[in-house]
Amino acid sequence: MVGAMGKKLKYESCYDSVILEHEKKMAEKLRDILEPYEREFIRLGFTFTSELYWYDWKTRKVSYERFPFRKGYQYALSVKIEKEGEILWCNGEDYLFWATEMAFSYIGTRLFQTNVYLLEDTSEFTKDLDLFLETAKCTAAEK
Repeated sequence: MVGAMGKKLKYESCYDSVILEHEKKMAEKLRDILEPYEREFIRLGFTFTSELYWYDWKTRKVSYERFPFRKGYQYALSVKIEKEGEILWCNGEDYLFWATEMAFSYIGTRLFQTNVYLLEDTSEFTKDLDLFLETAKCTAAEK
């Protein structure tokens, strides 16, 4: 068990349906979380892009189609926020865009045991979005 973060299970193929159900649940939860952020960023004149993707840590490949379950498998959501023709700042640094991501399932090995991690804690993800939104509102107010 991983606690508030989510669940940790020894990976066995019998858990494939549990992984799929968790991923579906988290995709829906994150869609609900993102909706008000997207509306507000668009209202402020920003482009807001979110993508669900799979990443294979063994091959370092990204795909928009599911990889087979195996060590190195990860399912995540990324968000990219930008404003055409402008350099964005955050915490005193300049950026071409702001980005954050959240993995909500991955399969990895620790101490010779392959585990699946089903992550649920969105607090760091939403903390990033809150910071970006606060900065965007301040920037808009200055203009």
